[in-house]
Amino acid sequence: MSTKRYLSAREAAAELGVNLKTLYAYVSRGQIRSEASGGSRQSRAYLAEDIYRLKERKELRRNPEKAASQALQWGDPVLDSALTLIKDDHVYYRGQDAISLAETHTIEQVAALLWGFQEQEGYTAQDLFQKQKPGEEMLQLLRRFYTSEFLCDLPLLEQFQAALPRLAAGDLAAYNMRPEAIIETGTRFLWLFTACLSRINSLQASIAETLQQAWAPDHQEAARLFNAALILNADNELTVPAFTARCVSSTNAPLYAVMQAALAAFHGINGGGRYLRALQFLREVCAPQRARGPLTVLEAYLKQGERLPGFQHRLFPVGDTRPIKLLQMLREAYPAEPVIKLAWTLIEEVERQLGLHPHMDLAYAVLGMVLGLEDEQISGLFTLARSVGIIGHALEQYQSKQEIRPRARYIGIQP
Repeated sequence: MSTKRYLSAREAAAELGVNLKTLYAYVSRGQIRSEASGGSRQSRAYLAEDIYRLKERKELRRNPEKAASQALQWGDPVLDSALTLIKDDHVYYRGQDAISLAETHTIEQVAALLWGFQEQEGYTAQDLFQKQKPGEEMLQLLRRFYTSEFLCDLPLLEQFQAALPRLAAGDLAAYNMRPEAIIETGTRFLWLFTACLSRINSLQASIAETLQQAWAPDHQEAARLFNAALILNADNELTVPAFTARCVSSTNAPLYAVMQAALAAFHGINGGGRYLRALQFLREVCAPQRARGPLTVLEAYLKQGERLPGFQHRLFPVGDTRPIKLLQMLREAYPAEPVIKLAWTLIEEVERQLGLHPHMDLAYAVLGMVLGLEDEQISGLFTLARSVGIIGHALEQYQSKQEIRPRARYIGIQP
């Protein structure tokens, strides 16, 4: 037997507060791994790690507030924010349900909402974004960067990061730290990011339409789907990139520097790497040689003891409604698309067998496969969406006028 810790059948059942029949059902569904230690089922040994994980998940379902409290331990200190509320499996931007906003608003309007932009008569969020479109001189500067022989082989996100210092140097208005001026800088930043991702010569009326023309010109529904994907994923509370942005903006650094730091946080395997793993997982599910479709892949992952990419988030113990909304919109737009059918089969099976729910990583992977996007385009779309919320966090931190400076608790050798 391995060196991992195991429990007997009665110990495992007692820990979970269930009878032996229910325990065996968890094992048959792949939620608990076991090893033979005798001739009967009662003599088998059950992996303690799986027992405790299942127990925690059950407790968090009963107490969502505890789930949020534990999740906040990932990134102390806790900060006050009026931007995003996660409650009862819904996400609210300044009190408005993200799903409703995705049905009725543009990403430009949602950005203005998160940034605290006050619309005036004759000057709306759409007017703000049209007025702040980068000029041809700045777009030419950006094109020189991403067509450079030194940068053209880099992923889109890294190309944009390489260009940011030069773009900042050419945008003196970015050093104006009045709230309304920072909002205008944030608007220009989103347009520049969109231009870099889309490689398009002229920006369209909206960000979503620009992406459609560049990435999916043959898909009439693409602009609507891109708009919804951007809104639904615009903020996820105090993520690592958002917290990074707050730390840097607390020093009163200009917004370009803040966003450069935040974008760097997307490179980690636990950051941007998550949705690429979800994409890889979905491709395995959709591989033509998989005779039993998602069940074969699901079984293989469970038997290897791996977590399922694209499923479950600690802040959403009973599920996040946003990825479900995006997947429903995809199914309505492309009812005969095999990828969508397989994805729904996978989701239903995982929820039935394991009680796990999809998150935005999986929904973005499905969107990318349906529209034929490249990996770095999916990654870029995800990062562009989150940039909207990150700018909101930066603005909020600027206005607080507080420097983020936690203390370290020394645990090393005493002098």
